Amino acid sequence: MLRGVGAGSRTVGRVVRFSSLAQARPVTADDVVVTRAVTPALAMIVEGCAALVSETGGLLDHGAALARELGIPCVVGCRGAWSLLADGMLVSVDGDAGLVSLPRNE
Repeated sequence: MLRGVGAGSRTVGRVVRFSSLAQARPVTADDVVVTRAVTPALAMIVEGCAALVSETGGLLDHGAALARELGIPCVVGCRGAWSLLADGMLVSVDGDAGLVSLPRNE
């Protein structure tokens, strides 16, 4: 289980990691975007995803603001997310509690 600062509700989805804009690809409604930092440039790319998880940031930073605008949950300031969450991994994102974990059925 990873902890950070959460905003929004809860969802379950598959991890899609973005290390840079050059490596970004279109996302689906089932994707949980994991990045080291959410930047304004990511806004167009992450639209339509299920949730955002970032190793950096706080409730007033761009990642949390973007998630609120998109109406999706997020967990920011989630240390270890980049190194511990792999592409394709099924995760639960709880924006209310600020937690990212494996779903109970896995």
